[in-house]
Amino acid sequence: MDNAIWHKSSTLKIPTNIGFTFIPPYTPEMNPLNKCGKRFVNVDLRIKPFELWKMSYKD
Repeated sequence: MDNAIWHKSSTLKIPTNIGFTFIPPYTPEMNPLNKCGKRFVNVDLRIKPFELWKMSYKD
């Protein structure tokens, strides 16, 4: 989980059987769009992430 303030809020009620693992503040290797490289620089950003993922594995 990212370090967004709402994920760390003291008012957030978390069940005792659930734990969180926070990722570092900047992790481009965990961003699926960064894995595509410059191949999709001019792609319309309204494309759904799953469609973009499928496009990245078409060769």
